[in-house]
Amino acid sequence: YLIKVNEIKTKKGIELLQHLVEYYHAQT
Repeated sequence: YLIKVNEIKTKKGIELLQHLVEYYHAQT
């Protein structure tokens, strides 16, 4: 169960990072 939660958190974190990168590139 904990492994599943960690996987979800990791995926969410990666998605957030990708959105931040896209946002950053859009600003420049």
